[in-house]
Amino acid sequence: MNIALIPARCGSKSISFKNIKNFCGKPLIYWNLKALEQSNNIDKIYVATDCDKIKKVVNSFQFNKVFIYERDKENATDTASTEAVLLEFIYKKKFSKKDNIL
Repeated sequence: MNIALIPARCGSKSISFKNIKNFCGKPLIYWNLKALEQSNNIDKIYVATDCDKIKKVVNSFQFNKVFIYERDKENATDTASTEAVLLEFIYKKKFSKKDNIL
């Protein structure tokens, strides 16, 4: 199974709530999710977030392949790396050795 992970936290320092700001009439995160949803090569998509606003927006799209992953608070800070979120996700979810995480 091919699984996509999109980290999206609330507390961006550069542009607050940038993932859900409108871009070409839709929230920015919509465009990534739409492309992944339409891909024949992606089976599941997880949005790793700590943010209720992002969860609400993502769920409003009603994509079939998209799921919310509730990331740990320590991996939703300014100093948390994308790698830390990815490792947390891999260790907490049960995946097969045949699964590919993107």
